[in-house]
Amino acid sequence: RDGAYGGGYFCLFGVPMAGSRAPEQLHPHPVTGVRFGPDGRTLFYSEGGGGTGVYRVPVDSSDPRHELTGWDMDDALPFELSPDGSTLVVLTDALVAGHYQLFSLPSDGSSPPVRLNDLTAPHGSRSYPFQITADGTRVIYATDGVTDETVELFSVPIDGSAAPVRISGPQPAGNYIFSFELVPEANRVVFL
Repeated sequence: RDGAYGGGYFCLFGVPMAGSRAPEQLHPHPVTGVRFGPDGRTLFYSEGGGGTGVYRVPVDSSDPRHELTGWDMDDALPFELSPDGSTLVVLTDALVAGHYQLFSLPSDGSSPPVRLNDLTAPHGSRSYPFQITADGTRVIYATDGVTDETVELFSVPIDGSAAPVRISGPQPAGNYIFSFELVPEANRVVFL
């Protein structure tokens, strides 16, 4: 439901399919970026409209919601869930405004987030797309974090155990990778 919040944010509700109970609001504020865990019983979402982080809640609301990140943000946090549901990858500029960083963390919140890319660009880096590989071991992302206004593709282990590797090759100044797709069957990335 959009309700009074507007702006593309929605309130999150749950209700038994048999209609045995009234709908129950699962989060008190508008949300965005809803993802189901692979078991279909757990929901992950980012709080929208001045939200503070990424949350986990059982679909049946048998337990209270659990905040996984705890970052104070002005906007909803873009995030992805690994195919096996064990790891979240979150894009945020919570450490330094305008410097977007990727973090991974266990989806059960059992340990703190691990930074996946370095905070080295003096000009800041913009928010660009990222995807988790089908086997859940790597994150592929685009950024202008090395050279301002030159967007390149990188690959990094999802656990942060090694530094990111540029996979697009050096790009000419001002070049912009517009989009990319993972091709799991070929173990490749295709990009424009």
